[in-house]
Amino acid sequence: MSESSTHPWSDSWPENVRTASKTLGFSSIIALLRSMEAVPYATVAEKIGGIPPIQIIALAFEEAKRSDSLEWVIRDCLCRNIVEKCRAGWDCGDNSRSNRTRAVGAWVTEVSRTGQNPELRERLLSMAKQLLESDVDASWIPKSNSDPVLEKLFEQLELG
Repeated sequence: MSESSTHPWSDSWPENVRTASKTLGFSSIIALLRSMEAVPYATVAEKIGGIPPIQIIALAFEEAKRSDSLEWVIRDCLCRNIVEKCRAGWDCGDNSRSNRTRAVGAWVTEVSRTGQNPELRERLLSMAKQLLESDVDASWIPKSNSDPVLEKLFEQLELG
């Protein structure tokens, strides 16, 4: 393989990421993510060779649209962003407010732009606002996509 094809941003990066995932025994990027729920994308990216985490996000959304898994990937994206950016808890630590805002802001951007779902942006912003204003326990961090706080929040997401 040429050096240019192994560069993280070579034209073949999607296939390189899929191959790295399959080498670890996963049939898809979504299967990889399901095996590591509530783990930040950067940690997942390190596991499969230190690729840019944004590549995992992009491929997960691409797969989700083909496999009827879009809601799961959207919820997964929020879960991972909260875990990554609110490590001490939802409302713990000196920077908790900015951490919460960064988590939901990254989520909205990753779903609407990286995941190429601009039509969802307004609904996601509404959901983000609702989550930011909710009365969630200060130490809360989702342990999985099926976390009760996330399940309640996602009751309003309709993906027609």
